[in-house]
Amino acid sequence: MTQSVAQLVMSAGQAANAGRWPEAEQLWQQVRQLDPNNPQALFSLGIHALQRGATEPGLKLLLAARSAAPHDKAVLLTLANVYRQRNDAPAEREAIDAALTADAYFVPALLARANWLERHDTAAAAAETYRNALKISPPESHWPSAHREQLQHARQLVDRHAKSLT
Repeated sequence: MTQSVAQLVMSAGQAANAGRWPEAEQLWQQVRQLDPNNPQALFSLGIHALQRGATEPGLKLLLAARSAAPHDKAVLLTLANVYRQRNDAPAEREAIDAALTADAYFVPALLARANWLERHDTAAAAAETYRNALKISPPESHWPSAHREQLQHARQLVDRHAKSLT
């Protein structure tokens, strides 16, 4: 009896959430055999490849995931991170901007844009974008742990920039 794509996707997600990476990857491969353009399978297999250090195959899979789901914020932000690691600033910025086009209030993408501006533009431009990210973020006591360090940095840079203007 073969499993449906939906069942395989669910099983692959459960395996990944439980840290059973080889099993998850095998299940994602099965999804891809049944549905070659499944964005979840392409994205997950791309992540698995990146984790193994296979950057080129991982990037290829992520680009295929983007083609299959052009407005998927997780895919776009992951691509931005890959491009950052490759020192491809224009491609990084394009992926960040695409994520913000998909959702202008996506805090991780705002933080990524501010970080890009901090590295490639001016402190003032970065501070303005960090300020916007802080405005739409929940109160500090509710900051997600994955973004806490970035949000703390944002607050520090915004405060330093405000002091430099006085």
